Amino acid sequence: MLPLLYEPTHPIPSPDRLRYLGRLTKCKSCVVTSQINNNYDLSAAFLITDELLGEIQNQRFLLVKPNPFDPPQFFEIYNYFEENNTVTVKGRHIKHCAYNNMILDVFTPTTNVTTPQGHWNVIEPLLYGDNFFNFSSAITATAAMQTGWSRAGTLGDFFKEMATVFGGEFYYDNFDVSFLQRLGSKKNYVLRWDRNITDPKLTLTADNVYSHVVAYGNFKVSTPGGNSVDTVLCSNPERIGSGQKLYKIYMWDATNTFDNTEISRDQIMDYRVSLHNRARAFANGAGNAVQTAESPNLTVNYRPILDEMSAVGLGDTVDVELKSGRIVEARITKTSYDSLAERWTSITLGNEILKVSDLIAKVR
Repeated sequence: MLPLLYEPTHPIPSPDRLRYLGRLTKCKSCVVTSQINNNYDLSAAFLITDELLGEIQNQRFLLVKPNPFDPPQFFEIYNYFEENNTVTVKGRHIKHCAYNNMILDVFTPTTNVTTPQGHWNVIEPLLYGDNFFNFSSAITATAAMQTGWSRAGTLGDFFKEMATVFGGEFYYDNFDVSFLQRLGSKKNYVLRWDRNITDPKLTLTADNVYSHVVAYGNFKVSTPGGNSVDTVLCSNPERIGSGQKLYKIYMWDATNTFDNTEISRDQIMDYRVSLHNRARAFANGAGNAVQTAESPNLTVNYRPILDEMSAVGLGDTVDVELKSGRIVEARITKTSYDSLAERWTSITLGNEILKVSDLIAKVR
């Protein structure tokens, strides 16, 4: 697909505020890079002989195909560079425009305990100016989330806070934002070493594998004299999952799980018991999830393999058969897509890094 060029007709873009300027026929390259809950970027290059060269400007939009599955997406040009008869631009997905919409300077109480959709329904009417972004989520978990001056002051901060609280992942389709528990799915596909894996750079890591968790909290403990002392209380170590892993403790800050952090000295033991119960719930909620952190780091950039992988995408999990014959699961954490040729140029399968926010959400 050749890129289509648009210009905004209003400072806050919307589907009806983007005017079509034309098709860029002298495009040399156009690659979209995506990462889970991270960058969603475009890099494109054009010959200076393109008829629309003078219209390629910062803060205008390119409409390009980002992957084999989704409809074309808008990317705002934010960097323009001209050299050797070529113009190179960088663009960021239109979701970034949502990040700049401010929430009204009205403090939203933190007493609301609701789903992600419920939190959106609270703040959406408070957004400053016009908002054309639609949010949806089927996550049924509930949690308190703070918005307003101190937290989630913009939509970008709101989304970041939501991912931290609920441990979910975002999917963007232009002006539609979906919040999912997890992107992608398990695919019936096997990468086999020395058969369809040709990149020799394969490593296994256990950096994020923890055997035990300790819950701790920051409290103010009152003294007989009427003063209070900042005190950190800890639980005993609680084993995560099963198996004989090296003894490695994850220190979990459970302060926010307590309604009251100002206590007396007589309550210390009770609060330590509460911390230990929280550590046990955390460990049980984690299950064996942290054991899956041992998975391959692998980048596939060999064309026949990429063409063979056209049915898998960002967030999907595939099997990888190692030299030893052992099969491990690996998740696609980053993709690069050639929008002109409409094919993958690179797929990165990375570790299932322990997302503590996922585990916290399970025990709230």
